[in-house]
Amino acid sequence: MKYHYTSILHFPFIVHSGKLRRSRRRAHGNHRRGLLWFSDNPVMEGTARKEHGAAVRFGSRASDIERWRNVAKAAGYGNAVMSGLERSGRKMGATPGQWWATGRDVDLDEIEVIEIRLHGQWWPIDLSVLNIREAQADVLELRGPGGLAAIVGRRRTASGFYLYGMNKDSYRPGNVLPGVALLEAAG
Repeated sequence: MKYHYTSILHFPFIVHSGKLRRSRRRAHGNHRRGLLWFSDNPVMEGTARKEHGAAVRFGSRASDIERWRNVAKAAGYGNAVMSGLERSGRKMGATPGQWWATGRDVDLDEIEVIEIRLHGQWWPIDLSVLNIREAQADVLELRGPGGLAAIVGRRRTASGFYLYGMNKDSYRPGNVLPGVALLEAAG
């Protein structure tokens, strides 16, 4: 299984769009196309460790998820850029030999498992019990069986990238799971 790791900040926007999207073409330099990154690390990808809430991962066995260097070369990444990404990744605790990628967006229908990391353990998320609604432009409310889980927003910068933020008072990531009261009591 290959996992695309992200944070709960991005999760509502991914589910709302119905797909995992490739990085922007300019995310790691100016290439012909962006990549959608995966890792075969079953615990946590080092580059995905963020201080912005719970980690979420999307698991797939799609045949076009290949070793990242092969996909990066096809996308126009040079050797110097790839070596620099590997160095940066190692500093963040990653193992570049565990990296995979695809050069296309992936519909959530193609994803086999979606999980959230709470209390040091991965828990499966059932998208059918989630409610994501647009509170205002680029602000989404994520609700699960336990109630409000997060209010997240994003703003596009002048360079075309997004900055994400969260209403900390709304942050209850366990609410995306059934039986959240039992989980929170165990934590």
